[in-house]
Amino acid sequence: MAFPAYVRSLEKRLGMSALPVDTALSTEEVVLLAGNGDIVLGGDAGLQRVAHGFEEAVRALISGDWDMTFF
Repeated sequence: MAFPAYVRSLEKRLGMSALPVDTALSTEEVVLLAGNGDIVLGGDAGLQRVAHGFEEAVRALISGDWDMTFF
């Protein structure tokens, strides 16, 4: 799980509050639930939105077909 200071730095880059959920992938990206309901992966490479909205993001994670938008 991510350290609170690291989550705060990701929130700052994201521009909104986020809750750490877990880690994912072999690179141990932090899975964040953003304040707007999006699921975001955060790591050394930056932040990547999985999909817009919680329901769509869960579907995308399960199917492996997620949004490749980095910010």
